[in-house]
Amino acid sequence: MLQFFFKFKHWIGNLFDSSVNYSKTDPNQNQKSQNNNNMAMFNYGVGGNEVKVDANEAIQEIQENKSLIVSQLTTDESYTPEIVTGLKTVDDVFRHFQPSVAVQHETEEGSVVEEEFRFQNLADFTPKNLTQKSDYLQQLSMEQEQYNKIVRQLKTNKILRNMLENDQTRAAFIEVLKDVAQELEK
Repeated sequence: MLQFFFKFKHWIGNLFDSSVNYSKTDPNQNQKSQNNNNMAMFNYGVGGNEVKVDANEAIQEIQENKSLIVSQLTTDESYTPEIVTGLKTVDDVFRHFQPSVAVQHETEEGSVVEEEFRFQNLADFTPKNLTQKSDYLQQLSMEQEQYNKIVRQLKTNKILRNMLENDQTRAAFIEVLKDVAQELEK
């Protein structure tokens, strides 16, 4: 069948070539015309499928900024899968499933702090929003900020760095900090 179409195309091509006045002195011109016709026959488009030039308008490529979210929105095992229809947006999915997770944090002392996170949208999964919803994580975040400030001071403050390198000045600095801490406790 393919051979029939190739012969038909060749026959049509010869008809058009004979109607156009090519000079007999330039045989390369006829060869170039045949090469161009063969190249158009194997012009493939999306996904290796042949896309004809006239059919291009009806085929739309998938936009690159689309994404599909597939996730288990609960920690519970589902024995009978639930088929849900009519959910159009991500917010609809969150409203229907109401995902939540119970978390146990272990403190430095070894005690356990239990918290439950409830999610209403994708932004709730960011570290900032998770921290805002948790008292324990807020406390850890504040401690981390304080430690980062101390590290920054140690890197940039030469006087403080020199004071901590000397044993005598470091001991005096520690005593001053203890006195300040005792005054704050009163």
